[in-house]
Amino acid sequence: MLPQMDPTWFASQSFWLLITFCAMLVVVRVCVMPLMRATVDLRQARLDEDIEATEKLKAKAETIIKEYDARIAEARKETQDILARAQQESQALLTVSEQAFNDRLNARIADSEKQLDRIRAEALDNVKRIAADITGAMAEKIAGVTLLPDEISASVAEAAKKEKQE
Repeated sequence: MLPQMDPTWFASQSFWLLITFCAMLVVVRVCVMPLMRATVDLRQARLDEDIEATEKLKAKAETIIKEYDARIAEARKETQDILARAQQESQALLTVSEQAFNDRLNARIADSEKQLDRIRAEALDNVKRIAADITGAMAEKIAGVTLLPDEISASVAEAAKKEKQE
């Protein structure tokens, strides 16, 4: 049988187990625990410093982001103002150009109408002169009467007035 299982040695083994346990407990409490506590406290302090530094960096980053957003908003506003001014300027330029074009076009139309009226009047005078010549020639050939040019012109003008009235 093994000596550990022998009941005669139980008391002695229990005593030394208790002494060894107490000694180990004292060594752990006095030597190991303070070292472990110091290590844990050091780690906790380092974590707290890191968290504090992180929070400061986060606050700084948020400030930078706000400044960036403000600058972007300002740049957008400036861009919109520039675009609005450019649009107004181009609209004004377009209006001026359009007015100048319309003025030139109206002047050309007026000139063309005057020229057309002049050509129409010349054509009408030519038609009246030809009608007067034909009328004089017809009166001479058909009736054998020679009419004066003033009489022929008056009768052609009267016929033209009657034509216009109808």
